[in-house]
Amino acid sequence: YLSVEDQLHKALYRMNVVGVNLASIITTSAVITGVIAFSLQETLGNLWGGIQIQLDNTCRLGDWIQVDTVRGQVIDIRWRYVAVATNSGETVIVPNGSLVKGRVVVLARRGDQRIPWRREVEFGVAYDVPPSRVIAAVEAALMRAEIPNVAADPRLQVLCHHFGESSYRYLVLYWLTDLARDVWTDSQVHLHVAATLARHGMEIPFPHRVLVRPRLRDSRPARELAARTATLAQLDLFVPLTDG
Repeated sequence: YLSVEDQLHKALYRMNVVGVNLASIITTSAVITGVIAFSLQETLGNLWGGIQIQLDNTCRLGDWIQVDTVRGQVIDIRWRYVAVATNSGETVIVPNGSLVKGRVVVLARRGDQRIPWRREVEFGVAYDVPPSRVIAAVEAALMRAEIPNVAADPRLQVLCHHFGESSYRYLVLYWLTDLARDVWTDSQVHLHVAATLARHGMEIPFPHRVLVRPRLRDSRPARELAARTATLAQLDLFVPLTDG
């Protein structure tokens, strides 16, 4: 009876006796191993990324995340990828390697606690209406409206954001509780803002600009003016008149 090691040595000896080049076999095996390892590099990276995501809870099932231009809810976490469902009815497959290497924004979560997500709705009011009046009216109306998916806590805010070309620009900052209804809730906030401004007679102005045209300088040469003046002075009708 021969051990496995003895059988291997015997096989190598016989191969060498019959003229088999063992060095070429070893070299070829190393090359094949390198090619296989290189081809599996991305797969192994995704596999290791999946292990990291599972261990450190980078994102969890039900979380809303944003990766580059993709924003949606995590519906599946696999060893190779994370499936993200968007509000447009799409499911985007994000490789785990991309999640580990890139920047991932986890929406509506602070640490381990899930919280509402803050949204911004912008509008403008004419410059002849004091900002304090606009803020008080719109904020009070939105608080009374109890719009679905708008959190009561933290409470919404109305801020004067900046000075536009034709109006004061305001922001409604509210906290969204259902991220799947983001566009619909923004629309409801816009509708309540428009109705409030109409009730209080506050104008949402059309965009307009005031263009000031500079006065054109007289480009006629002085000698031409002098010639015309001399011609007029020779006429009998203008002789009694002064130069002025």
